[in-house]
Amino acid sequence: MPLLSPDPTQLTPLLPNNAQPTLSARTWWGRNWRPIRFFCAIALVCWLVGPWIWGVVVWVLEGGRGGWGDGRHGGQGHEIGKSRVSVGIVGAGPAGIATALALSEHKDSVGNPLFSITIFEQKSAVGGRMVLDFDQNQNPHPSTPFWHGLEIEDIATSELLPAASIIRARFEELGNTAEKVSNGNGNGFKKSASERQGKSSVGFFNGKEIIAQTTRPGHSISWSEWFALVFRYGSSVWKAKHLGDETDKMVAEILKAGSLPQNQHRPSHFPHQRANRKQQTNLTLHSVLATTQLSGLISQSAEDFLAEKGISSAYINEILNPQIWRQIAQDVNEISEVALHSALGKEYARSIGNGLYGVGSFGTVMKSLAGRSGADIRLGREVIGMRREVIGMRRRRGDGEIRGGWEIESKNAGRLGGEMSVESFDQVVIAAPWNISALLAAFGPGSGRGPERDNDQKNEVFYRRVYVTFIVSNDILDAKYFGFSSPLPDEILFTTKEDGNKNNNRRLCQKERDLKGIHEISHVRRMYGPDFDLQAFHMVPESGVEGENISTDAVYHLYRILSDHPLDTRPSADFLKRIFGNGGAVVAVKSVLVRDAYPLLWPRSEREVGELRIAEGLSWTGAVDGVGSGIELAWVVGEVVAGCLEREMHEGIEGGGAGWRNGGDVVRPVHGGS
Repeated sequence: MPLLSPDPTQLTPLLPNNAQPTLSARTWWGRNWRPIRFFCAIALVCWLVGPWIWGVVVWVLEGGRGGWGDGRHGGQGHEIGKSRVSVGIVGAGPAGIATALALSEHKDSVGNPLFSITIFEQKSAVGGRMVLDFDQNQNPHPSTPFWHGLEIEDIATSELLPAASIIRARFEELGNTAEKVSNGNGNGFKKSASERQGKSSVGFFNGKEIIAQTTRPGHSISWSEWFALVFRYGSSVWKAKHLGDETDKMVAEILKAGSLPQNQHRPSHFPHQRANRKQQTNLTLHSVLATTQLSGLISQSAEDFLAEKGISSAYINEILNPQIWRQIAQDVNEISEVALHSALGKEYARSIGNGLYGVGSFGTVMKSLAGRSGADIRLGREVIGMRREVIGMRRRRGDGEIRGGWEIESKNAGRLGGEMSVESFDQVVIAAPWNISALLAAFGPGSGRGPERDNDQKNEVFYRRVYVTFIVSNDILDAKYFGFSSPLPDEILFTTKEDGNKNNNRRLCQKERDLKGIHEISHVRRMYGPDFDLQAFHMVPESGVEGENISTDAVYHLYRILSDHPLDTRPSADFLKRIFGNGGAVVAVKSVLVRDAYPLLWPRSEREVGELRIAEGLSWTGAVDGVGSGIELAWVVGEVVAGCLEREMHEGIEGGGAGWRNGGDVVRPVHGGS
């Protein structure tokens, strides 16, 4: 009988039942592999959680201001230990957009922006003072334009983006082309349109007849016009020919001088080099003007300069004065030499006329540049006051220093009352007309809250207002009214009298009363019936009856008038009928008051020029308005201010007096200037 293996149940076990080996002991999850399993679990947890724990530790050690992103800019964060500097900009004109765009180019080592930028603009669109908000109270919603149909090009008196424009250069540097940019109607930033000759004829009216004619741009003047001017004014014509040639060069020199310290800036660990950087950071408009050697031109009167050039008073009163007034609303005897060159530079440039440049192109470019800055743009938001942050509310920097800031108080524009909000910023840039005297009165000398200033220093900039009137008509102006044979020049300027105030003592004729306070009448462009929508202009029909005088198959003309008083009132209705020679020609009229239209540019000494930085954490681009006026100059100063803020952040300089420690309100008056 073969020997059979015993049944397992018949064997005496060597180990108790609970210790018998099982098949699972040979797998990786069995008991023999438990230490390895534990080690793997710990390694996985450390790999997932460790960096976050280390980040929190470093964040605490670096001052408790890490860069975790505020969620408002797509969750972008910062380098650990470095906080994003908040900047509030008041005004979305060329200066404000230039500041925002220049600041947005500064990023940390991982590509995150160093500045969090907010722009407050009380109007419905970016672009500055040339944006006219018609009937603002009727449509206060910030996302809806308050007016349609009229573009910035219709308001401008010269070409906005010429070939040498710095704004145009910045726009192209960002990779924008004519094909990429469009305002929805196919009329975007067209290089081909800008390169064409936008000619327009200009007539000079003395109250009785048109006494002289010229052509814009200046180099396009015909030989017949040239000989007629020489016959009437002699050598003054060619002596004044190149007065506006240096404008682009002056603007470029200011940009170069303002950017020089920024180009030389390098982070330094040596005390004596940091002291030098501090001097560069405290860049002033005085130093920029001194570097460009413009101080002498700013202090010299334009009237004295023209006398030295041997230009006759007849040519000044009948030609130069109307041209300058159209650009800056001032006479030759009111302005400096720099203002003279700047105004004539714009006057001798191309005219926008007849939509040749591209309708809406400037507004489109401004909107595109503002969008590229990544700023939070608050349209329809009016800033009504500013105040220093109270010391208990100030925040700490990443390096532990207390950061003083400003609080901006704003409300919805165009609404009476309404909810107001207050926001805090590390830096504030005022890029709009503002009453700086009120600001300095609250925080300046004797207040105990600001840096000491010389009481004789005059930093205020005053402004002259103007009424811009748009007229839609189905006929052109009556040439007989202006003592001229048809057709009339595209633009009519009004000459000044040599006897000045003596005119007030004599009786004025009807035509002189009509034209008193009128400075320019220009034919802007044609509009055609199928494309014409009267309601799009928010205008009131001259007849008072909606739809009357409107024919869909007619050609309409858009005229612009610059004046000292509104022309959409009943007393002005007869005047409009007379200049058109047809009572039914005027379809619609709309006048808009631009309060801070033109800064007064009288000759100033170096001590009378305002500062770009007026207090700790507070900068003012409007200081340059006392020197010159123009969108190119405003853009350049915006870039200069941005460079100062960037250098200040890198060097950790808190300039402006140590006594800025108390809070207080600064309420803006209704308007900053006359």
